[in-house]
Amino acid sequence: MIKRRELMGVAALSAFLGAFVGLFLFGEMGGKVSPGTSATASPIGAQVEAVNFPVGGDPGIPLTTTTFSNVAELVMPSIVVITSSRTIQNASTPLPFGGTDPFMRRFFGNPFQDGDQPKDEEVRGLGSGVIVSADGYILTNNHVVNEADKVQVRLDRHTLLDATIVGTDPRSDLAVLKVDRTNMPALPFGNSDNVKIGEWVVACGAPFGLERSITVGIVSAKGRSNVGVTDYEDFIQTDAAINRGNSGGALINLRGEMVGINTAIATQTGGSNGVGFSIPINMARYIMKSLIEDGKVTRGWIGVNIANVDEKIARGLGLPKDATGVVVSGVTEGSPADRAGIRSNDVITKLDGHPVDDIADLRNRVATTKPGTSVELSLLRDRSTLDVSVKLDELPSNLAENTGRGTPEAEEEESDTPQVDRELGLSVATLTTDKARELEIKERRGVLVTGIGPNSAAAQAGLRPDDVILEVNKNPVQSADEFRNEVKKAGGAPVLRILRDDNYLFIVF
Repeated sequence: MIKRRELMGVAALSAFLGAFVGLFLFGEMGGKVSPGTSATASPIGAQVEAVNFPVGGDPGIPLTTTTFSNVAELVMPSIVVITSSRTIQNASTPLPFGGTDPFMRRFFGNPFQDGDQPKDEEVRGLGSGVIVSADGYILTNNHVVNEADKVQVRLDRHTLLDATIVGTDPRSDLAVLKVDRTNMPALPFGNSDNVKIGEWVVACGAPFGLERSITVGIVSAKGRSNVGVTDYEDFIQTDAAINRGNSGGALINLRGEMVGINTAIATQTGGSNGVGFSIPINMARYIMKSLIEDGKVTRGWIGVNIANVDEKIARGLGLPKDATGVVVSGVTEGSPADRAGIRSNDVITKLDGHPVDDIADLRNRVATTKPGTSVELSLLRDRSTLDVSVKLDELPSNLAENTGRGTPEAEEEESDTPQVDRELGLSVATLTTDKARELEIKERRGVLVTGIGPNSAAAQAGLRPDDVILEVNKNPVQSADEFRNEVKKAGGAPVLRILRDDNYLFIVF
């Protein structure tokens, strides 16, 4: 499935309709900045509490014919239409070879005939937003206002206001706007952690420019990650119809509280196929607060490389069969994890008493915790449990990227390929100090992968040339022979701890 940002403007719509498979983003905006805000803090919250709507997902509470209309009546004044515009310099594209070749003009025409020059073009975008404070703060998606020269907010058919971009966060696809207006109908926040699968929800926005539209569905799933939309993903999945223009609109529970920001759809037709994604409002509130107070998003950081615990890793590392959480493959020197005494092969099972489900779960929860905060991690180490306190640092902006290296010209230790190497489909050599220095590898001991066979077990497992193998099933290896012996002991199903571009990873066969 091809995943891409929602496109704006006439040209973008054409591309949108031509796509075979698309993934389109819609936006989210947060609520009040002060923590602990309740639904009763705003007039609309008080209205919702007074009519005592049933909570979607609670058993034994029937829906009535007026439930959704009551919710719509209460929340719609808080949903706005956002229009953006930007100017593209010299929008007309010159012909190849500068447009002067007669042969090219014969087939493409001359865009500069009669002395005309390329003209600037204004590209307009359309999306949705949510009023989150009475003094004019509005939450939307970053891609709705990205690179915009001018942003306006339409409150109703008669009211169009200029908006200022307070801040944007591309890594979560969120942005905060501000309009010069008071006594605005702010939408109360719900608690996205309490959203239940199967709960009724209402999606609000302006699909295709049709302002103040709602669709109804249920929560299909929670904690969706690896969708490929943003860097930080923990989406609420819903079958409420979400379409182009819903970006930045709200996902509402039956109490009239905002629990998510409509952000993306998975589609093969360009329209809604019943698989939509919303950013949880708890994540959005942290990002919004950071943008308003600091002008940027500061994210917490532990300083570990981690992998999900699955059946193969649990077996290879000798973990209990029911082990859950994430296993530490490496610890950054001098990081909060290093200072707290966390080691490679530790399994992180809980954060502040709450179970850790997977990599995305831990990463998102740490990222939305303010740097300087101390968190409690529960670890499983050699079948024993222990708790450590970790004081978070701010996520460094210059984290190394996994760019990879070229294949080294290392010699084999043996002229005949050993059986283990043939079975795994790789070639290895003992890492020497000179070779480590030549390849700028920080480790000075281990086994260097010098080649990978196409379609081999090593290739399918994700091993690459220049990877340095440090451990096989938790047992350190310092030579090619030790590596082969440990692989034989593992029965052909080894779990390797490796170093790749300064990052420690697990490779599972």
